[in-house]
Amino acid sequence: MTLKESLIALADAWCAATGRQLSGLSTLVLKDSKFFGRISGNAGLTVATVERFLAFFREPTNWPDASIPDDVAATLARLPAHEPQTQLEMALP
Repeated sequence: MTLKESLIALADAWCAATGRQLSGLSTLVLKDSKFFGRISGNAGLTVATVERFLAFFREPTNWPDASIPDDVAATLARLPAHEPQTQLEMALP
């Protein structure tokens, strides 16, 4: 499964769990309701965008009952974790 497919699967799981639509999710995370419509075709996505979604999905309070479903947790465990860098760390060689 590609990273894009994993992101869409996680988004679909969140929508099923919350009863909300993809446009609502992308508005919450990116302030862009049309994001999933664009990437359903050939549009690409940036690392920063993927990291924003993964951070959202990894936060238990973003799920019903503040609990990440087991299948979602398993998918997240297969994806790279991200630790944000400070501006100084990014500037250092």
